[in-house]
Amino acid sequence: MSEQTSPLHDATTAARSAAAVAPQLRLEALLEEWARPLSIAAFVAILLIGGFLRLTHVNWDDDDGPWNSSGAGAVSGHLHPDERFLVQMADGTRGPSSILNYFDTDTSRLNPYNIKNPDGSKQSNFVYGTLPLFMNKFVASHLHVITLAQMKNYDDYDHYNRSGRVLSALFDLATIGVIFLLGRELLNRYVALLAAFLYAVSAFPIQNAHFFVVDPFVTFFATATIYFAVRTAKHGRIRDVALAGTSAGLAAACKITAISLLPVILLAVGVYAWPSVKPFVAALWYGRLRKYQRAQDGRRLDFAVGRFVLGSLIALLAAFIAFRVAMPYAFKSPSLTDFFVLKRGGILGFPVIYPDIMNGHWLQD
Repeated sequence: MSEQTSPLHDATTAARSAAAVAPQLRLEALLEEWARPLSIAAFVAILLIGGFLRLTHVNWDDDDGPWNSSGAGAVSGHLHPDERFLVQMADGTRGPSSILNYFDTDTSRLNPYNIKNPDGSKQSNFVYGTLPLFMNKFVASHLHVITLAQMKNYDDYDHYNRSGRVLSALFDLATIGVIFLLGRELLNRYVALLAAFLYAVSAFPIQNAHFFVVDPFVTFFATATIYFAVRTAKHGRIRDVALAGTSAGLAAACKITAISLLPVILLAVGVYAWPSVKPFVAALWYGRLRKYQRAQDGRRLDFAVGRFVLGSLIALLAAFIAFRVAMPYAFKSPSLTDFFVLKRGGILGFPVIYPDIMNGHWLQD
């Protein structure tokens, strides 16, 4: 065998290779070091762009010039029918006298169904969620305090929509942040930045952010529900399950169709439990494969089933409590005896039996 030195072991060649690789390694290290601050800077820039597109010209339909800090002068045209209806409801409601009165469907002046019309009749319908209505009612009625006496309260028909539009814009701006978190949870920060940017410059959310309508609010809570559901599927933490359920309940309190998010949360709990269950049911479609038989673990199965049941109950309970608090007038005035009276109804054609705690007027709407 020859004693000649291999080129691979030549000191000069190895030094040249190391010298060629060193700049690339330094560049990768530099990029890794700056990745986080650059991502933060990019995210802040996206928020600034999204905020500028949503928070400018919120008084676009004023008939008398720009919005001024005194709260007087320009009057909105109230062109959007949903916004106009919500403003009418806000103008007709008043704050509750106490926490107990807040939940008293029959007497609370915050209940849209208790608004008295000029002819003496009560408001016959209200098909929106009450959470956006309540939040805007609070902000408009306390704007003087919130702005440290820089602005007057906006608790009148011509100004409710102004504070409501700002709230819509702020919630939609927060949605950009949740989309970033969701993208980072699913893939990485670069996908998260791209998703946040695309939503920040999307026309339809920008349009909705310039109206006091329920859509920006339900979008925020729905996106938060998906985010916490993804975290539940990956990590299985009870905290994420509870937050997902709470977000879904608040989304439904903005728009009742968001109740369809609940199966997504239950699916997420099931996804986390699935790896422990799969070895026991895989034979149904794969046959009796030895690798699945070896993977069968009774303790893990018991834990997974228990976690699925517990997680599902926590999600449903959190959603119910959030919905009960944020949408109080979907229910009758609190009474323990109502829980022992069962009624029969239907959801999407399926018969449902439930305790007699729901407000019949709201169910008809």
